[in-house]
Formats: sequence, C-alpha cells, structure tokens
Amino acid sequence: MNDIKKAKWLIGASAVLLSAGLLSQLNDKGAVTDSTPSNNQQVKIDQSKVSKKEKELLQLDWTNFEITKATTVKKDRQTRRS
Repeated sequence: MNDIKKAKWLIGASAVLLSAGLLSQLNDKGAVTDSTPSNNQQVKIDQSKVSKKEKELLQLDWTNFEITKATTVKKDRQTRRS
C-alpha cells in the first residue's frame, strides 16, 4: 500500500476507535436522569404556585393517557411530474 492509502486507513481506524470510545462513555441512566422522576413516580407540586387552569388539568385522570400517531391525510392533487 502506498503512503496515501495508509494515511486514509490510519485516519479511518482512529476515527472508529475514537467514536467507539466516546459511545462507550455515554450512559442512558446517568446523574441527569436521577434527578428527574420516572413515569411511575408521583411528583409533589406546590399548590400555591399553580394557576387555576393547571389545577383543573391536575384533577383529570391521566392514567390511561396514550400518545398515538396522527393519521396522514392523502391529497388527491398531483405535481407536475407525476
């Protein structure tokens, strides 16, 4: 192999090793998520700082709340190229 190919292989291999090292240091359950409550934990809220609308929303039953994907509406129009 000539010098240019060796340099490209060396740079590529070092980039892969650096990326692997950085990715191995990432932790999904680190100190940042320890301070935030999980989905199952109850959070105490200071009622004196909550507005009327927020109090009404807190009284609702949120146990069966699910996020669903919005359905896309198909359009009957076509572009010039179609």
